[in-house]
Amino acid sequence: MQLKVAIIVTGGAAAAQAARGATSAVPIVMVDPGDPVRTKLIASLGQPGGNMTGLSSATPDLAAKHLQLLKEAVPGLTRVGFLSNPNAPAGALALEETEKAAVMLGVKVQPIEMRKAEELDDAFAALARAQARGLIVFADPLTFTLRQRIVQAAAHRGLPTVSGSREFVDAGGMMSYGPSFPEMFRQAAMYVDKLLHGAKAAELPVEQPTRFELVIDMKAAKSLGVTFPQSILMRADAVIE
Repeated sequence: MQLKVAIIVTGGAAAAQAARGATSAVPIVMVDPGDPVRTKLIASLGQPGGNMTGLSSATPDLAAKHLQLLKEAVPGLTRVGFLSNPNAPAGALALEETEKAAVMLGVKVQPIEMRKAEELDDAFAALARAQARGLIVFADPLTFTLRQRIVQAAAHRGLPTVSGSREFVDAGGMMSYGPSFPEMFRQAAMYVDKLLHGAKAAELPVEQPTRFELVIDMKAAKSLGVTFPQSILMRADAVIE
């Protein structure tokens, strides 16, 4: 590393992997790195070891919950696309959990890969060929950056969507379920403070979110012909009219 920094803060799995590859000495506070244990960024959540700590959004059933919510909102759903960047390590893990849930729900999951913005049209063409009737968007830096285009393309093709980031609903998507990412970055500041006051990254447990937000957009749902059941409306933390 050329810059002399005291602490590195990363967002997303790819950035965490890159920072880990760049230094083993500078403390790294990671935010939303996927499952940092399964991707071998840390030894364990309780005792990270090495120079990394922070906040992980990965929980055992989060990916499965997205499919469950989509199926609950669209009961006749039998085929759904899973859009992700294959270069994002956490995406493969989320797809694996989604496919496990799909077996129980009687849904066929079609993985759709998009490595760069120029592949967006091809991704939606693949969704059409797969005859997907719903779309799960895995939130990574690429899909997050393209969220406006993704939700517009999905709406144009009549695809109900769900993602793990509220910002997708703010962009016009139908539904999201996941932790608050702005809140996670605020919590990351507490890690930075502890590290600056002498704490060791190896000894600071990696925290997982304890509260998740269910956000729904009634206007987007109506345009897609989706009527949210009371079971979803009653659990929603925010309803956009």
